[in-house]
Amino acid sequence: GATTWSDSITANAGDTVEYRIQYVNTGTTMQNNVVVKDVLPAHVTYTDGSTTLKNASNPDSKTVSDNVTKTGVNIGNYTAGSNAYVKFTAKIDGSSSLTCGANKLTNTADLQTDNGSKQDTAIVTVTKTCTPPVTPPVTPPVVTPPVTTAPVTPKELPTTGASDGIVSFLGLGSMITSVGYYLTSRRSLLGK
Repeated sequence: GATTWSDSITANAGDTVEYRIQYVNTGTTMQNNVVVKDVLPAHVTYTDGSTTLKNASNPDSKTVSDNVTKTGVNIGNYTAGSNAYVKFTAKIDGSSSLTCGANKLTNTADLQTDNGSKQDTAIVTVTKTCTPPVTPPVTPPVVTPPVTTAPVTPKELPTTGASDGIVSFLGLGSMITSVGYYLTSRRSLLGK
């Protein structure tokens, strides 16, 4: 869509905006060879064939040179109190060339006469919305518990010195009992 020019407007990427520059001779003398030149900001492209001039001699507007954004356009001579309007359109670049957030595109109009020059600016604000990149959630590192080994129980308990003595003692006692039984049996047999 087209947006009407003012000191400050908002627009979208890809929109066509209309810039309107007004010249007024506020002095008391004739101003000859008035030149209107416009400096477009980055991200804005002039639309070829769109520059028109409206003044007392051209009340219905007339198309003029495309030089308005290059060397400028001579719009003629103006008596004290007279005025003129220069209009043209330009297109805002697509969003890929803009930065995220508000992009303030400042246009500068420069009016030059034989007696001096004046400048003025207009701002077009284009907001580019960017979605932040999706960051995957941080997964805590996996902590592996240390490997513990269970104590191994032997199938047989080892023999130690104390149990050897008990076995030896029990064996000796059995042997003494056997010898005693043998002697008693022998006496019985012998009759004593």
